[in-house]
Amino acid sequence: MYIFDMLNSDDYLSEFKKPNTNFFIKGITSNSQEVKPGYIFVALKGASHNSKDGHDFINQALEKQAVLVIAEYKPDNLKIENLIIVDDSAKAFSYLSEAFYEWPSRKMKIIGITGTNGKTSTSFMLWQILKYAHKNAKVMGSLGMGDMDNLTPLTHTTMHASFIFDRIADWTVFWNNQIMSWIK
Repeated sequence: MYIFDMLNSDDYLSEFKKPNTNFFIKGITSNSQEVKPGYIFVALKGASHNSKDGHDFINQALEKQAVLVIAEYKPDNLKIENLIIVDDSAKAFSYLSEAFYEWPSRKMKIIGITGTNGKTSTSFMLWQILKYAHKNAKVMGSLGMGDMDNLTPLTHTTMHASFIFDRIADWTVFWNNQIMSWIK
């Protein structure tokens, strides 16, 4: 997908300053170790004062040939042409990730469960209710993702935006293929 298409796909993204070149984007990440040529690197601030700041890893991302960097500020002594400064890099990461995967959450119903206690139990019960109602249901939570009877373990309790939207996009493709096979 080309960066101009991503930026023009949503009102929030369309407000970003566009780079001089309409790059073909091959991926998006907030982890500089995952950057490959053609990727967008999003520098996320650390969650606490003890956390690492993604802005400290912009040079590493550029060395790995990131074509665009999204950041909340430009670090001193950084020479970069393709930098978009945003107020909230976490929000930008989420929107850009969903745009990269062609807005998969707009193609399905998503139920978010919040609170201090009982989220996993609630999601399990809701999954069972939806399955009994002959609905295709998946879960993503602290115990894993996918079908409750065959969860794939996750590496973190809360996964990063590009991971989440990549998996949701896979699920929408799977469900669309399932529906098409039932129609035939």
